[in-house]
Amino acid sequence: MSDASEPAQIEAWVGMGRDQLQIAQQLVNERFTPETGITVKLNAAQAGAMNQQGITEAIMAGRGPDVMLYAASTEPANLAMRGALLALDGLPGFDALKAQCQGESFVPYEYDGATYGVPFTQQFPMLFYRTDILQELGLSVPGTWEELYGAIPVIQRKNMQVGVPSSDQTFATLLFQQGGGYYAADRRSTALKDNRAVETFTRYTRLFSDYGLPLSYDFYNRFCSGEMPLAIADYTEYNRLVVAAPEIAGLWAMAPVPGTLQPDGTLDRQVLSGGAGAAIFWQAPPGRRRPGAFCAGLPARTRRPSSAGAAKRCRARQGATPPQIPGRWKNCPGWPTSWPCWSSSAPRCARTRSPRAAITPSAT
Repeated sequence: MSDASEPAQIEAWVGMGRDQLQIAQQLVNERFTPETGITVKLNAAQAGAMNQQGITEAIMAGRGPDVMLYAASTEPANLAMRGALLALDGLPGFDALKAQCQGESFVPYEYDGATYGVPFTQQFPMLFYRTDILQELGLSVPGTWEELYGAIPVIQRKNMQVGVPSSDQTFATLLFQQGGGYYAADRRSTALKDNRAVETFTRYTRLFSDYGLPLSYDFYNRFCSGEMPLAIADYTEYNRLVVAAPEIAGLWAMAPVPGTLQPDGTLDRQVLSGGAGAAIFWQAPPGRRRPGAFCAGLPARTRRPSSAGAAKRCRARQGATPPQIPGRWKNCPGWPTSWPCWSSSAPRCARTRSPRAAITPSAT
């Protein structure tokens, strides 16, 4: 702990590009430091340093940071298990910060009843479709997985493809919509031996074995060329298409990912969400103050557009309602009107269902 007469300083490792790092340093210098009197030095982390092994080695060598920013959401729990992180629940300003965010976004940062990180970014998939091609084929936007299965052969007969990610994101989405999950209620064992999980895994693999969907593909190029008129991709692809694909302007739109029809007639549209976050280390190196006030300097609305343009924007950390998404993204007809229909990564997910009649978005 530094002497009270010395200016407090925090060192943070940041997992982001140089341009974004410079903007973040400016925001800290202009807002956080004048309000708290604490200076912050942001350092770009080298490749491989922002993981459990790299951080543990740095701490053991006495060269660890006080804070890590834009770390994968899987890392805080790994480090918390080893006693490396500070529990944030009792820190001043943490409750107010948590209230600004979508509730389920904190699930990956919880361990053994405490919270060890805060979300910086949040990502989730959406269904992108070429309105001109679907109209030519006489297809409507799939609102359920059964409707998607029916559209696949129609599209494939025209020598085109449907894109569904082969990652665990698709499996988790299907599993959550079936009422399952990765973990048991006490979070001390997996639930993957459950019949529901096994059946869902079989259903997931059939997308690639029986329907012949590609395991890997370049979404942007194939979607723009029309080779893949229907695909699931991260919502940030919307901004990329608007900025970098003017040749197909007005010929595409995005909608929520297909859902699973429930016995009561509602549609479960849960999806797997991930992102990057921030965490505070328990033991600050000698000569630096523990950064307890850091949480108070992370308001959800503190953003600055990138000088590199809209296509370079980072994913936002979502608040209680979606309109905080920058620029034109929120004007998409498929954009959700409330966050409860999107669920967060890891053990538990909010279950919100939408009426079956409300699944077809309007075209752009």
